Amino acid sequence: MAEISVRRDRLAISTKQVHEILVRIRGMEIDKAVSLLKDVSSGSTPIPFKRYPSGGHKAGVPVGYPKKASLSIIKMLNELKSNAENFSGVSEKLSISRYDLGRGGYPRYASGRISKRGKKTNIVIYTKVEKKKETKEKKEETPVKPVEATAAQAEVQKTEKEVKDVSKENNSNQNK
Repeated sequence: MAEISVRRDRLAISTKQVHEILVRIRGMEIDKAVSLLKDVSSGSTPIPFKRYPSGGHKAGVPVGYPKKASLSIIKMLNELKSNAENFSGVSEKLSISRYDLGRGGYPRYASGRISKRGKKTNIVIYTKVEKKKETKEKKEETPVKPVEATAAQAEVQKTEKEVKDVSKENNSNQNK
């Protein structure tokens, strides 16, 4: 079994939101995950924020609709699906096996000072696929038939024989 991945570095999206989305879609089939994220980006289905709750005074699990992060992950999942299809020829029943998530660093000015524009995120999403087996079909060996000479080829062979015969006669006359 091979592991196919797609990677994005230094995306300008929240690492915490991406983590909550990937926890929710891990183990899902790619098509189902894409449809869920489309609902999240449209605002009809929320993503529960369990690890990084925003706090607040409301009871229950805080939820959110991370639109920008959802759209970025949809693009990555579509690319992951096409990578797996190119590798194995199968694009159905692919599920998200695992992910790696990390901080991509803070943007800096030329002087080295950190910008106030926020940090970046690095994401890698993996899926497992079976490697495509290339079968070599054995061709049935057909006996090779001798090619019949065309009229022109027969004429050339005939003239070559005549030239050889004439040259032999000349050589034998010279030797006497």
